[in-house]
Amino acid sequence: MDEALASGHRLGRYEILGFVGRGGMSSVYRARLSGPGQASKQVALKLIHRELARQRDFILMFLDEMRVAMAMEHRNIVQTFDAGTQGEDHFLVMEYVDGCSLRQLLDLAHGDPLPLDVPAFIAMEACAALRYAHQLRPEGVIHRDVSPGNLLLSTQGDVKLADFGVAKAAGRLSSTAANAFKGKLGYVAPEQARGEVEPKSDLFSLGAILYELVSGQPLRAQPTLEEARRPPALPASPGLPAALAPLILACLAPTPAARPDDDELHRRLREAHRALAPSAQEPHRRLQEQLAARRGAARADAARLERAMLDQVLELPTDPAAAPPATARAEHTLPLAPAPDAPRAGSRARVLVLAAIALG
Repeated sequence: MDEALASGHRLGRYEILGFVGRGGMSSVYRARLSGPGQASKQVALKLIHRELARQRDFILMFLDEMRVAMAMEHRNIVQTFDAGTQGEDHFLVMEYVDGCSLRQLLDLAHGDPLPLDVPAFIAMEACAALRYAHQLRPEGVIHRDVSPGNLLLSTQGDVKLADFGVAKAAGRLSSTAANAFKGKLGYVAPEQARGEVEPKSDLFSLGAILYELVSGQPLRAQPTLEEARRPPALPASPGLPAALAPLILACLAPTPAARPDDDELHRRLREAHRALAPSAQEPHRRLQEQLAARRGAARADAARLERAMLDQVLELPTDPAAAPPATARAEHTLPLAPAPDAPRAGSRARVLVLAAIALG
């Protein structure tokens, strides 16, 4: 596994500011491009893993991604500004989206559903990105990995589709894996899992996301490839909201021919959103507020956990020979592994204080 680049490391004109995350083919960093005087711009830098960069097929896939991504310019697609090579390092430079992924938002929700107009707006904006990509001239682009992790939500209420790295475009530089399955099994269309991808396969994935957003349950729970190749087994009465149920079920149709096309789906999502949205609130502002509320609730949960830990610290005896105090808050007791030697008086409390501060 590659070592993470340290802050201050430079790749060409870009200075690494921090590590964001690691994926199957690349790691993402927050970086800075400095200009004349005090001018600077934050960007996201995607670095191909070195063990893969030594393989010719992966370099050709990187060139594919660079060519496809740099050709795209749409407000709902994460923009790619630049690409470069430095020694063994191959990287893409992309727009830095300050916010979180839809996956992270779902994880923050803890089963608390979003107001229905918000999923409708997210799906409508994602559909606009797919419509642009599918109709891009001279070659339409199929994303092939539409999933919550690749939908980014900015703190300004924007929705942006990221990572066309597994996109299948006509005229690919590399065709060695053109028919191989790529994507996430919980969201792929049956034909895509069989290696037969087309634009409406992306719309199935969008329908799977919308299903999860409004039902609170994933379309498929830990599926195998064989299960993903079959149409999803929906309950007879899935309990979906009336305003969105026909759209979701149309996207999840077993065959591409039975699904709406990009233009029809976008129109129907726009109509559904208009019917669901509060009349006085702008949709970007609405998403911005929902995102801020859930992130704030997550911070409050973390603060409560820290306070509970500190309460336990205060109740711990500093004399190792003393019996533990009687307390009614047994549900917050922290299991501690026994130390090989008896600690000095007070050291146990100090260790837990440091742990609580680190978690905070």
